[in-house]
Amino acid sequence: APLPALATCGAGPVWATATDIYEIVYGSPELSVAPGGALAARAGGGPLAFYRMSDGEALGAEWGNWDETLDASWERRMVQVQQGDEAAWVEIRDARTGEILHTQPAAPSPGPDLTWLRLLRGFITPDGTRLATMTCWSRIPSDVSTARIQLHDLGTGAEGPLIDLDVDCGDNLWPRAAPGALSGDGRRLVLTFMAQPEVFVVDLEAGTVAVFDPVGDLPDAVPVNENWGYGNTAILDIALRPDGDAMALSDRTGRLTRWSLPGLASLGEPWDAGLVGINQNTYGPSLESPVSWSPDGALLAHLDGDGEAVVRQAGDGEVLLALPRPDLTPPDWTGEALFNPATAFRFSADGDGVLVAFELGLALWRCPAPPPVTAPDALGPVTIEGPASVALYDTGTWTASAATDGQPVVFRLLLDGVPVAAGLHGLLSASLSSPGAHTLQAIADDGVTQAASPVLEVVSN
Repeated sequence: APLPALATCGAGPVWATATDIYEIVYGSPELSVAPGGALAARAGGGPLAFYRMSDGEALGAEWGNWDETLDASWERRMVQVQQGDEAAWVEIRDARTGEILHTQPAAPSPGPDLTWLRLLRGFITPDGTRLATMTCWSRIPSDVSTARIQLHDLGTGAEGPLIDLDVDCGDNLWPRAAPGALSGDGRRLVLTFMAQPEVFVVDLEAGTVAVFDPVGDLPDAVPVNENWGYGNTAILDIALRPDGDAMALSDRTGRLTRWSLPGLASLGEPWDAGLVGINQNTYGPSLESPVSWSPDGALLAHLDGDGEAVVRQAGDGEVLLALPRPDLTPPDWTGEALFNPATAFRFSADGDGVLVAFELGLALWRCPAPPPVTAPDALGPVTIEGPASVALYDTGTWTASAATDGQPVVFRLLLDGVPVAAGLHGLLSASLSSPGAHTLQAIADDGVTQAASPVLEVVSN
């Protein structure tokens, strides 16, 4: 078979960019590319950050929860909400208006002695139609806990069987959650938990669970930069092949293994997979080793034994492309321990490009050169509405809107000409920290064109 186009790439990316959003991104982020390919998003550690795909320019970020996911259409957004130890739910929101479309509560406790709702996690399919939830209930003290797993069809309201696992499921999401992955059709959920090495493969429709331990008694590998981080699990990343019939796992022993599903047969000898500690000089250092499949399942991107990003043939393991770390000037506070490794990968829909998140930014490799990115239509007029007066140090919220042809748009709010907020839904907030008159303006960006609203004058009193 002919080599994939990515194998013809040169040594450098199409573009590489560093952003000042770095310090609030923890763990391995989730990367997403908007329909049409003009915009990209990175979710992780709280913010949802947006970028222009043509040149990598950072467009800003909106604050959110630790685990947020955009569907493939950028129309629905999954948000996990937990209040104390008695209430938790998953919200499916309209990504472009913020409207709550569906609320999925935590599963009820399986027994009277399990009264502590420790955790609720959600996983949504790329088309936004199916949601899998894992609710963890524990006894106080927490020597007994049960994970309750269920599939929810967001279109019909139908639900799969409630599946109970007697495991220590009360994972701490800080600085990263234990890896988990939902198949594209929503039928299969692969889960891990912080306190144990086993991998749980759950058939959400049949209600069956297969459990195996791919690590066994093998010793831990040493991270390339000798930084371990917090909240480490035996399995560091899980990637399901797009057809749902195979998965790739990276683990603490420094290996990448591939397995068939549902049979769990090995798909070849393990490959070396480097371990890297990121965010060393923050409150949330973690150990990472990201893995990702190409859309056709023919390629895998991961870290090699030296911690460098590579793209391999999934079958024979041949390295087709190295993805070297961009030569970026790090902030002074990172110190000498900074390695700036890759932390996430996202192949393009045609498999000819791969978007890579590094500890200090993003980079895009694509061969042949990327085609022109075009939006369906030029942006129409942009408007901004909201209060004309805000008390000093209070936060005001303004609504920006633009006429579009259905394409996603990132809105940015400029306060006295300085960007202070961004988001898909156009609800933009800012605090006025000095008295007197200020100017506000909304900028709409679809990744190809920009349009600005009239300037709005606001008084801080």
